[in-house]
Amino acid sequence: MEPLPVIPGLSAEGVIQQQVATRERIAEFPNLDARPTEAPASLSEDALVPDPLAESLDIPLADDSLPQIVTTLPNLDVSDALIQAAASVRDLPAYQPPQIKAGHLQPIPQQPCGELTGSISGGVWCYGWALHAGICIYLNFAGPRTAVEAIRAKLGKGQQVNCVPDDAPVIELSAGEGNSGKYSAYLQVNQQVKFTHCILVHEKIIQPDYSGRAVTFILEASEQQVHAQVWQHVYALVKVAVFVEWTPYLCEAGYRAGLIAQVRSDGGIRIWSLLLDAHAWTRLITAGLAQGVITLGG
Repeated sequence: MEPLPVIPGLSAEGVIQQQVATRERIAEFPNLDARPTEAPASLSEDALVPDPLAESLDIPLADDSLPQIVTTLPNLDVSDALIQAAASVRDLPAYQPPQIKAGHLQPIPQQPCGELTGSISGGVWCYGWALHAGICIYLNFAGPRTAVEAIRAKLGKGQQVNCVPDDAPVIELSAGEGNSGKYSAYLQVNQQVKFTHCILVHEKIIQPDYSGRAVTFILEASEQQVHAQVWQHVYALVKVAVFVEWTPYLCEAGYRAGLIAQVRSDGGIRIWSLLLDAHAWTRLITAGLAQGVITLGG
C-alpha cells in the first residue's frame, strides 16, 4: 500500500479522514468513459435555428434553382480597324521566350551611310540614323573628337545637321524646333588617336511615357528581342492582365492595326515605333479574346 502524503499542519488521523472524503466525492461523479448506446435523434426542420441575416435579405438557406454566373463578351463593331486586325490574325505560333545569357550583349547593326556636315566639317561619318515625323531619334557616328563633340552639341541644342550619302539626296537630321537636351549620348573614346564613336538616342526610346498617347521606339537587334520589348511596353501601359503567351498576337495584330510601324532609317539598323495608346491596346486585347484568338490564362 502506498504511503499517504504528509500534509503540513495535519495529524496522521486528519490525513486519513481527508483521503476518505476525497474518494467519496470522486465516487459521486458519473463514469466518464461510458458511451451512449443509442444515437441521438436527428434534428427536425422545426428545430433549426433561422438565420436572421438571411431572413432580412429574403435569401433562402439552400436553393438549387439560383442562376449561375454567366460571362458574356461585348458586342464589337466589325467595321473598326482594331477589330478587323484582330480577326485577321490566325494560326499564331507558340511563343518561345528569348534565352538571355548573363553578360551577353547583342550588337547593333551599323554600316557607313554618309558624311555628317553642317556648319562644321571634319571627316565625321554616319553609321546609322532614324527619323520619325521629321525628328532624328537615333544617330550613330564617329570621327575626330572635336568634330564629334560639335555635332553632338548642335543636335543637343535642337539645331540641324546633314547626312550626305554618296548616291542619295541629303538627309536633314534635327531634334525638332524648340527641342533641346532630348538625347542621351553613349561614347567610346580612343585617346591615342583622338577618335570618338558616339551614339545619340532620343529620350522617347529610353524614357517611355505611359501617361498618354505617346510614342516609343524599339531598336531591332533580333526578332525575339523586339517581341519581348513589345510585350513589356504593353504590359506597362494597360491596366488589364497581359500574358506573355499573347506576345505573337500583340506583335502581329498591333502591326496590322497600325500601332506598330517601321521607322525610316539607314545604316543597316531597323527601328520600330510603338504607339503608347492604352485605350487602343486594351481594345485590341478585348477583340482578341472575343474572337478566340487569345484566351485568358495564355
